[in-house]
Amino acid sequence: MAIPNTPSILEINDLRLARSADSLESALAQFSKLTTSFEHNTVTSILSGEGKGFDEWLASDLLYGALLNGDETSVNTSSYSVQEQSPVLEYEILCGTAAPSLFGCLNSSLTTHSYNSQDLLDSVTINEITSLGLTTSKLQQAAAALNIPWSPELEKVVLAQTKKLPALSTAHHDESEPSSPSSVSVVNKTKSPSKRVHAAEGDESEELLAKRAKNTDAARRSRLKKLVKLEGLEVKVAELEATNHRLSTRVAVLETEKNGFLIKEAEQNARIAQLEAKVMEARLTLNTRGS
Repeated sequence: MAIPNTPSILEINDLRLARSADSLESALAQFSKLTTSFEHNTVTSILSGEGKGFDEWLASDLLYGALLNGDETSVNTSSYSVQEQSPVLEYEILCGTAAPSLFGCLNSSLTTHSYNSQDLLDSVTINEITSLGLTTSKLQQAAAALNIPWSPELEKVVLAQTKKLPALSTAHHDESEPSSPSSVSVVNKTKSPSKRVHAAEGDESEELLAKRAKNTDAARRSRLKKLVKLEGLEVKVAELEATNHRLSTRVAVLETEKNGFLIKEAEQNARIAQLEAKVMEARLTLNTRGS
């Protein structure tokens, strides 16, 4: 009976470890590019901590990716399915055998951090985790985006590290408070020239008010003079209107008298014509009688 040519377990482990090392190196390169533009002080302070092993490095990387990822869509991948695809955590945590890889010194401290992660998880409350907006789905999404193997121990370490964020934020707030007295002193210094400017403006305003008062007095006097003149002119106009009325009535009387005289003249002219006619008749009669 022929024995099938199958690779040994050690060779499979070496291949898986090499693949995981390559994926971790690519994640490190991507992480170094992202941290150059990342400005969140609390996350950078956690990522730059000293004396942390491989498990805490993965936890910091997952925490960074979860903070960058804003959506809250759930990930259907379970921790067991991810653990089946993560040979580093499966063989080094469960079996405790250290295989040759690019992260030898980090793999040696992995088990110690995995034992301490349970104690850290007990000290973290639910309110501190929800205040940062971190959930298991976000952490799994960040791990899937960075091609990092997922495990429950890694989740515990990530959640334990979130406890440090509020203290860092309060320290940052305390550091930002001492800058207020300097700003107050600058404001006090800038107020003294403003007072001088306001005093100069007050003097100028008083002069302007005096000039305006003089101008208003002169305007009032000129208005009074104009009113007096207008009243005198109105009196004269009334007198002239009265004389005009008298003259107009006089003219009307004269016109009636003129019309009477004209009528009388016409009557006299008619009387004269009649008398002349009678004189002519008398002459004719005399001539006839004398002949």
